Amino acid sequence: HTRGGKGVYSLFSIDPNFKLAERDSSPTLSVPVRFGIGWDDFYGSRTGTAVYGSAGLAFARPFALGSTNGKIHAELLALFRDKTVRSLGKRDAENAAVVPLATIGISLSY
Repeated sequence: HTRGGKGVYSLFSIDPNFKLAERDSSPTLSVPVRFGIGWDDFYGSRTGTAVYGSAGLAFARPFALGSTNGKIHAELLALFRDKTVRSLGKRDAENAAVVPLATIGISLSY
């Protein structure tokens, strides 16, 4: 819980993806779509039910580093937030209804 001591958070998501080539090492493009609900004062007392969603594009490319397998991942999303979620922000920039979010990550498995 971010605030308060009760409530439940539910997340629903789909992430269809498409290989950009037929090789095992080919990159993929995906379209992540998420819908989240904080029920029954999850975000704090008297916040009720709060809703947010996100949608965007993600790109992933596998690679090998010696005997270690890895993947580089980049994602560009738009976060959509209702009035309750927007009001929880501390700065003016965090109070927007639509917020852009870009991430880059690397994962390794050995």
